[in-house]
Amino acid sequence: MSSRTVFRAATRLISRSSPLTATPLTASVQGRWSSVRGVASHVRQSRDARQGHPFLPGDWLCSGCGSHNFGRKDECRCGAHKENFTKINSENLPAPTGPYSHAVKTPFAVFVSGQLPADFQGNLVEGTIRQKAEAVFKNLQQVLVAANSSLDNVFKVQVFLTDMKDYAEMNEVYGEWLPHKPARSCVAVKELPQGVNIEIECIAMPGPTVREFRGPSNSVPSDT
Repeated sequence: MSSRTVFRAATRLISRSSPLTATPLTASVQGRWSSVRGVASHVRQSRDARQGHPFLPGDWLCSGCGSHNFGRKDECRCGAHKENFTKINSENLPAPTGPYSHAVKTPFAVFVSGQLPADFQGNLVEGTIRQKAEAVFKNLQQVLVAANSSLDNVFKVQVFLTDMKDYAEMNEVYGEWLPHKPARSCVAVKELPQGVNIEIECIAMPGPTVREFRGPSNSVPSDT
């Protein structure tokens, strides 16, 4: 329904009820005019939603392909069902030990759960904070690749340390793996799961994976 059609309909309603004078409209005409305005508003909102403007109540965005689906649909054309996010678990890492996923993916961001200094078999890494931090970044990288993203797309990082004396050495490793300097918080905590002294989580933009893994050569497997 075009705006011209709405205007003509409103004009007909008003002309039937009262001449166009300076006197206030009757309650009947005001009620009809409000109904017409409501229809016009709904038409405009529907049009805006289809042009990328804010959604109408009940509309949803597919976390699989990013398509805009309207409230009457419970399944996207790509086959994905209506949900707010997609759960991600990397096949190269041990399954999560609790009621959580390695990451969750929305059309706008990938939220990666905190990763511990463990190898791909789940064994905790012993050694310096550098060795442990590198193990953490390898795990973060594996999760991001599983979500079709990469460390290049990370824009927010949260670092947890049990001893701030490790801060400087952790920073050295951090700069090697994330040279684009995303936003970051680093906090000291009393303790971390399994008695480790470092844990890192991050948020990244969805996007294609990088061709080569970051980090020292031969430190992580190839993604080819």
